[in-house]
Amino acid sequence: MLLLLAGAHYLTAANATVLFWPAFALTRPLGAAGGDALTKPVGAGGLCWGTAWGAAALALVLVASVAFQTRRLRRRAPALLPAPVDRRTAGPSGPTAHLRPRRPPRHDSRTGQTGVAWIAVAVL
Repeated sequence: MLLLLAGAHYLTAANATVLFWPAFALTRPLGAAGGDALTKPVGAGGLCWGTAWGAAALALVLVASVAFQTRRLRRRAPALLPAPVDRRTAGPSGPTAHLRPRRPPRHDSRTGQTGVAWIAVAVL
């Protein structure tokens, strides 16, 4: 099942968040089984390392994985992401894009005022 999720991640345009949660749910029992294999007695199929040594071994694997990924990213930085684009205008989208009005304010040819100015006058 994990291989199917990995294949879907790398070979399709499936949403990564949607693929993450099944992978997360599937790997939790694998982590528990790995921890049990380190701490159970030899007669029960484990290595009999005890809780402290089993936790230390799993912590070592975690630290080594983080160090490996950090070193890999520093050697070959990921490509820059494209600039965000506003779906309505197809122009650049900034952090305050949601605050811009949907349409430009109407211009009154009689007075030369825009609709926004009339609203400001009405509020005052």
